[in-house]
Amino acid sequence: MGISNALAGGIMLIAMVYVILGIPGLLEGNAAMSGALVQRSSADDETLKTSIDITALSLVAGNTVINVDLANDGTTKQWEYSKFTVIATYDANVTGSRVRTTEQLSYGGISSSPAAGQWVMYSFDPSTDSYVDPQVVNPGEQFVIRIRPQNAIYETNPSVHVAVSTPNGVVASMGGTF
Repeated sequence: MGISNALAGGIMLIAMVYVILGIPGLLEGNAAMSGALVQRSSADDETLKTSIDITALSLVAGNTVINVDLANDGTTKQWEYSKFTVIATYDANVTGSRVRTTEQLSYGGISSSPAAGQWVMYSFDPSTDSYVDPQVVNPGEQFVIRIRPQNAIYETNPSVHVAVSTPNGVVASMGGTF
């Protein structure tokens, strides 16, 4: 009887040690999952607070450049312009023919004249104090981007549609015939 008690006690001790050693692994997995949920919640919150709106589209420079006036209607600042996605669908002038073309344009920096296939930050809201946050679009501010597609835009009543997406996926779009 003494041997069976000792054997049962040894088995119970081994089982308790095994359970105690397994607890940190369970807690670590829960902590990693909790961290991922916090990051996801933060990203969702950022997306909910972000809002941009295209207020106007216009053609300039002999139908080679599109001006896009935007407003930051959300509560987040916008400054990572290289992470924006800009897509333009327009009637291109290809050897004198109207050809519907869609392009994703690359970011060309802060400038007044984009190269072909690029978009640039053209101007920031002049009514606000740019000394506080230079080259940052704060909530409520306006900004203008310029787009120069690869092809010239067809001259007679061209159709142009532009979509702009922020780094967290909030999209604004507008189109029209000029």
